[in-house]
Amino acid sequence: MRLHTGTGLIHPDRILDRVGICVGHDVADIGCGSSGHFVFPLAKRVGADGRVFAVDIQRRVLDVLQRVAQQEQLFNVESVWGDADRHRGIRLEDERIDVAFIVNTLSSSQQPLDFVAEIARLLRRDGIAVVLDWHAHAMTIGPQKEERIAQETAREWFERGSFRLEDEFRAGPYHYGCVFRKV
Repeated sequence: MRLHTGTGLIHPDRILDRVGICVGHDVADIGCGSSGHFVFPLAKRVGADGRVFAVDIQRRVLDVLQRVAQQEQLFNVESVWGDADRHRGIRLEDERIDVAFIVNTLSSSQQPLDFVAEIARLLRRDGIAVVLDWHAHAMTIGPQKEERIAQETAREWFERGSFRLEDEFRAGPYHYGCVFRKV
């Protein structure tokens, strides 16, 4: 059972190029979901010397991803149960990763400042958090307008939480992108 991920909304390889993901990086996809849209391209990019932590709060999602990773012989993917809204809610040690991907996940956070603090805990010194999310205005695709997190709001949360903005970009026709560096 191979998962095929579409690239019409967000093209992972373009994002990975822009962020500079390369062999040997340890990365986490926080709230990865079951498609592996970023997990599998990340696993191929970081190679055997890197690690991809697929983090989600739904265990069945993690089971599916782990099975597919094994079938695809992507042995550098590790499923990790986690609740990013809680301190130490993600079962990884402090400063374990170089890069955290947060794709369409901020809107599900009930405690956004705690969420940002948990990401900061996971990142190594000078690590980066890549936030990709839906534009705030209403569109015919994606979540309802009131469920979206505006780019300015995401920037405010991360800047309050020990990060500085390094880059902002259009991540696709419906998404914005922000790159924050842990300070």
